[in-house]
Amino acid sequence: MNTLLRGVIWLGLVGGLAGCAVAPPTCPEPFVGDRPSFSQPIQIRHAQGFRVTYGPHHKLVTVGNARYLLQPCGAPPAFPGDRDLVRVTVPVRSLAALSTTHLQHLVDVGVVDRLVAVGRAADVSHPQIQQRLVAGAIREVGSPEAPNHEALWLRQPDIVFSYVSDPKLREGGVPVALVLEFQEHTPLARAEWGKFIALFVNREAEAERVFAQVETNYQRLARTVATLRPTVLLNSAYRGQWFMPEGQSFVAKLVADAGGQHLWADLAGTGSRPLSWEAVFVRGQTAQVWLPGHLTWRTRREVVAEDPRYGELTAFQTGQVFNAIGEPGQGNDLWERGVARPDEVLADLVALFHPDRLPNHHLRYFRRLAP
Repeated sequence: MNTLLRGVIWLGLVGGLAGCAVAPPTCPEPFVGDRPSFSQPIQIRHAQGFRVTYGPHHKLVTVGNARYLLQPCGAPPAFPGDRDLVRVTVPVRSLAALSTTHLQHLVDVGVVDRLVAVGRAADVSHPQIQQRLVAGAIREVGSPEAPNHEALWLRQPDIVFSYVSDPKLREGGVPVALVLEFQEHTPLARAEWGKFIALFVNREAEAERVFAQVETNYQRLARTVATLRPTVLLNSAYRGQWFMPEGQSFVAKLVADAGGQHLWADLAGTGSRPLSWEAVFVRGQTAQVWLPGHLTWRTRREVVAEDPRYGELTAFQTGQVFNAIGEPGQGNDLWERGVARPDEVLADLVALFHPDRLPNHHLRYFRRLAP
């Protein structure tokens, strides 16, 4: 292909994309303009990071400074003069999800068959998605921070869900929708981002039903916990520092709702605070339960092999150490299904903190560390 022709193709692609995503050349269904295109709008009750307004034939979705205009194929373009909008024809027919936190939402609304790319295959837990990876229907394209752009361009998904903005992808004809559930401060707010994903596939009703059940389960569990709260030590040391969740973080909210006493609930903030070993031991050595959040520990022997000081923790000595890790060769389901199912995570924690409340509960995400 000569240089001039290549340049014409590239300019045509970028010019057509500026301010919008390229619409399909033909519509699978004729556009009907005499009735609203979207009859079941979502209601956002917990999430703070996205908003949506509906018009007769569009959905305008806002995430921070990013705005997405979602319209059915064949609809007259809304806001034709606004070149800052990312225009997406919905429902999207193919999509990529670069974080495992997005995957359960796709399962919930029944669109896994539209998934053509994921970030890291080794992080995936869901069997159906693993099978499609093996079959080649889904391709691994790398981390959200440094994806394989060429692989995504070849797949040409209608939308890429990511937590990182990627202008290079958009220049190549692939729009990115920012999914920022990790910035939310409560478990239910994080789970509600499933509705955001549902907007792009026109499955709002399904997402509402799933979330309503999760919300009901979560709130019912949180109301039943005892007033006597066991003390809980969170996380473990990393490179000499102990990053402790602050008092208004989503982790602190989970512990409180499960009837536990987060020993650093007085730390102001929604993130985590680096603490020294000494500071942690002064307050946390006698904690009744320890949730280390370590990516690989399966036995207490491994814990003290990494640092003998862990053996001085009361929870370690009494065997009250519980970790959330995936099966060998699989991802960690806490950061896949667990993001969309905080009611299940809460049930695990209630069973750990108050075994009498859920005596027949089978732990789904957490495991007691073996000797």
